[in-house]
Amino acid sequence: MNIRILFLIGIVWLSVASCGHKKVDDVQKNYIIKGDTIVIPEGSNIKPKLKIAKATVEPYKLQIFSAAKITAIPNKYAVISAPFNGRIVRSFVTLGQNVNQGTPLFSIISSDFTDAQKLYLQARQQYLLADKDFKRQKDLLDMVWEFKRTWTRQSPLLRSPKVSLKNHNRVSAFLELTLMS
Repeated sequence: MNIRILFLIGIVWLSVASCGHKKVDDVQKNYIIKGDTIVIPEGSNIKPKLKIAKATVEPYKLQIFSAAKITAIPNKYAVISAPFNGRIVRSFVTLGQNVNQGTPLFSIISSDFTDAQKLYLQARQQYLLADKDFKRQKDLLDMVWEFKRTWTRQSPLLRSPKVSLKNHNRVSAFLELTLMS
């Protein structure tokens, strides 16, 4: 019988407690997400912190250079072997053309090279993220040290009113004892 009463009291309490919460719509939102767009309302506290700049279009070309083995053959010819297997998709020079050092000769597509390039770019991205995280943690540590320095400078100022209050309490206690006797 007691268990039923406790159960009913629990249900009543739960229903009363759930009625007192604020609706989520009442809370001011700092931003609204609509698909792939973020809308910031006028009253948002994020808006003053944003910097607006004009975007410019710039050409982008990823260039990765790799070493190759070059063997000189008499009559100004050279055999070039790439450091990986692949297929030549575009040649930038013609047979017998003179070239200088650093001139691109051909473009190769290779699954091994693409995989290596992908791993390199992932490792580079992880490095950049780790570097940002390190700088963030360093800034946080610097802020903690600045707080400690400020605290050590302010602590004598905080102790002074505390000591003054203790002395005042002692004096007032002494005066009350003196006035009573």
